Amino acid sequence: MTVVYHEADANPSLLDGKRVSLIGYGHLGRPLAWNLRDSGITVTIGVRDLENENARLARDDGFAVADIGDTMRQADIAFLLLADDALPDVFVHEIAPQLRRGQTLVFASGYNLKYGLVEPPTLVDVGVLAPRSMPDMVRQSYQDGSGFYCMMSVHQDITGGCREQLLALAHALGALKAGVVELTTAQETELDLFLQQAILPAVAHLLLRAGELLMGYGYPVEAVILDLYISGELNDFILRASQEGLLHALSQATRTAQYGFLSRMERMKDLDIDRFLEGILRELRGDAFVREWTKDVQAGYTRLNALLREQRNNNLWQKEEETIAALRGDS
Repeated sequence: MTVVYHEADANPSLLDGKRVSLIGYGHLGRPLAWNLRDSGITVTIGVRDLENENARLARDDGFAVADIGDTMRQADIAFLLLADDALPDVFVHEIAPQLRRGQTLVFASGYNLKYGLVEPPTLVDVGVLAPRSMPDMVRQSYQDGSGFYCMMSVHQDITGGCREQLLALAHALGALKAGVVELTTAQETELDLFLQQAILPAVAHLLLRAGELLMGYGYPVEAVILDLYISGELNDFILRASQEGLLHALSQATRTAQYGFLSRMERMKDLDIDRFLEGILRELRGDAFVREWTKDVQAGYTRLNALLREQRNNNLWQKEEETIAALRGDS
């Protein structure tokens, strides 16, 4: 049975007197640090380079900043927020040597744990708190009191209190106002990557192909891009679905739209979508994707950069910036 936690399930006092460190102050580290501070938690930021842009930003924001080694030696709880591809090397050389019995390591993604790229020693608690929200919304939802959804897993419980520590931290971050779902580290990773590799690419591919088709039939590029996604109609549908469910979102549409949606969705059954989705999931549950991505990381992101160049040359993307500027009335 799935376990969903809310504020009443946490004991915030478990963080009293705890030294909390955030390793990394990037897109996610910054809003998480601000949320913790606004909840009364004293936070130290650990960085690889004391003079880089993120370190200077953290100091300007009023946080104590130290190198990763010093930060880890002091921390009772360390939230590891470096990029997935950067973390394994940093963990081996700067984090692992400083670990002591009873510390709690918290990952914002189960990726490195699931695939064995980071292997914490058996003297520390290890958990995952993975926000299911964009970084700016992590901060905004804390400020407006709505909170953000989060996935949680207890990966290694040496002290017997890892789950309670994670819930206290989730409370301070503001996640429990919305809800925290507990699952395994492998499940958290696979679900996250499945969305990135199956659902989002399918949507993007459909938008691209639709745009090329419509422009090929002479529809104005501005109107095509506006109707496909810039107008926000697609976003509004997804937002309603996220709040009340897909059926509720559909019920808000006209009967013409409902009939068109449901009758044409039946035609999707004739497409071999299941094979595509199952293929992606098999790669994630096994090691095919992690081997492929690790190889490209070691090669200096050769394939990633080639894929990015290819997309930048797409006709629709080239027209996108001009269309947005025209719709906004920019000169």
